[in-house]
Amino acid sequence: MLFDVGANVGQTTLSFIEMFPNANIYSFEPCTATFRELVKAVARHQYVKPINLALGPENTTKKLITNKSSVMNSFLEEKIGWGKVEGSEMVNMVTLDSFAADNTIEHVDVLKIDAQGYDLEVLKGGMKLIRENRVRLVFIEINFVEFYSNQANFEDVYVFLRNAGFKLTGIYEANYQHTSHIWFTNALFINPAFAQDQTQLRM
Repeated sequence: MLFDVGANVGQTTLSFIEMFPNANIYSFEPCTATFRELVKAVARHQYVKPINLALGPENTTKKLITNKSSVMNSFLEEKIGWGKVEGSEMVNMVTLDSFAADNTIEHVDVLKIDAQGYDLEVLKGGMKLIRENRVRLVFIEINFVEFYSNQANFEDVYVFLRNAGFKLTGIYEANYQHTSHIWFTNALFINPAFAQDQTQLRM
């Protein structure tokens, strides 16, 4: 079972399909226009379920700030001038825990999160699953530059997952944006309870 949180138009979902062609994948995208593109991109893949919801720390409705570049859509105000804000829309948000309970999901093998600075809030909504060792791998974008107001940075995400028992096991696709210091990257964290017996991985 794979969760693609912040699926955008399906870039990571399509990569998941190539790696795990028989995996069940839930792809979450809250923006209405972007969700339509996601549905088109995955339409012929029977194991993919596009979900027009945001995941976050509570069940609510929340203003999503939309950007000319849809990958920059965020619940947080953008700070450094990347992209161009075009407007906003109110979207539905649920917690990871409540979604799993409502859909009888026992575990998540891979939890991918790319929520444009809101990533830690997504994790906060999954504390029950995390405490019960029902999330096995977390693949998450982490920022070293303050792209958004009140965003989570690397230290925030690392400490949260470390305190939850996860171990950092890899850094991927580091982006430097023509500077000498890293701007953002993707990090893979593993639940040691799962690492001890990787035969448990059931896609």
